[in-house]
Amino acid sequence: MTGERLAVPKIEFATPFTVDKTLSKVLVEGDGATIDPNGVVVVFYYGVNGRTGERFDDNFTAVEGTEAVPASFSLNAVIPGFRTGLGGQKIGSRVLVAMPGSEAYDSSGGNSNAGIAVGDSLVFVADIVGGSLPGPEGKAVEPPADLPKVSENAGSVEITIPDTAPPTKLVTQTLIEGTGEKVNEGSLLASHYVAYSWKTKAEVMRVYDTTDQGLLGSSLVGLAQGLDGQKVGSRVLLIVPPELGFTEGSNEPPVEKGDTLVFVVDLLFAEQAQ
Repeated sequence: MTGERLAVPKIEFATPFTVDKTLSKVLVEGDGATIDPNGVVVVFYYGVNGRTGERFDDNFTAVEGTEAVPASFSLNAVIPGFRTGLGGQKIGSRVLVAMPGSEAYDSSGGNSNAGIAVGDSLVFVADIVGGSLPGPEGKAVEPPADLPKVSENAGSVEITIPDTAPPTKLVTQTLIEGTGEKVNEGSLLASHYVAYSWKTKAEVMRVYDTTDQGLLGSSLVGLAQGLDGQKVGSRVLLIVPPELGFTEGSNEPPVEKGDTLVFVVDLLFAEQAQ
């Protein structure tokens, strides 16, 4: 394989090339943060079919009239070999990844549009240019004493709801102030979060084992309003009144009509939606 990092690679091998498990080799080691296997990665990639030796996809090559842009995606949402090969690597690295069909497209019957048949091994070169944080990073902020208490034990965030009436308006309190870019309604976010019912004091939602990725503007109104202007790396407490949450209640998550929700959201990644 030849080519400088961030330049189109040239990959050569004898065909057909096969592997029986995903293998990875760091060609250039970066010095950035480690990529969470359950998080979001930002990459330039170049893919070659091991059976034919032919390129089937890449994003190093710009579409006519535009600049080449990296792809960002959750590693939980791509083929398993890509997740195995890139999870645990460092931002700034160029990584060579080879994977068998069983960890690529076999489960979907191949990919005829890309010329990939069942059983084809794939070879990728990936330049990792960014990724989500593993957790909140920044300066701790002391919240007012009358707000719900937030604690963390072995990475598990818990919320203790006070025995008082809930606020009637949206409350946003930064608990850890990050230093990343500010998010807005047009941001595609990656986050961890937990939500509790004020009425029952019980947890109703939790996303920590994976990384939730979605457009801020498509969130609950209260979340979209409360997170607007917050910075990546922040941990934010939000108290969302019913008219800005699940107005009519919900079966999934289990929320009664008229209930107030308390969220703790860790902002781990953001970019402007295309």
